[in-house]
Amino acid sequence: MGFFTPNIIVSNPIPQKVTIYYSKDFAIISICFLSIFIGIAISWIAAGQMVLGGITLSITLILMGFKSKSLFNNKPRIIINVAGIQTANTPFYKWAEISDERVSGEYIGRGERPMLEFAYPGGKEQVKVESLNIRPQDLDILLKYYRKPWVFRVN
Repeated sequence: MGFFTPNIIVSNPIPQKVTIYYSKDFAIISICFLSIFIGIAISWIAAGQMVLGGITLSITLILMGFKSKSLFNNKPRIIINVAGIQTANTPFYKWAEISDERVSGEYIGRGERPMLEFAYPGGKEQVKVESLNIRPQDLDILLKYYRKPWVFRVN
């Protein structure tokens, strides 16, 4: 889905720093999908079902507000480099300070959604990956590369 935001392509050489943002594509598609429910709610209100239409319209507008907030959010969600990792909720931590970094959850189908998880001094961080402009598989490769870049070096 690279309509509006470029995909991060994991290639050789991998850059010294990767900055990951909210996916504009994901937000636009979600807003378009939610607009269908606005039409349904308006048709229910026009048919005289005020309570059902009002509840549906209210919930849809609230969800659209959250999605539009992520659409206009230009702050990075994850920054990864050879020295360490930083998320929107945590400060920068060196690789020596964190542990158990992984992308968990299923990549396709129903059920769990992919999450970046790692433990840092004093807590644990979890970031939803599906709404970001990187595939979970690519993020997993980046974590492995930046944690141990000497493993990926080719002489």
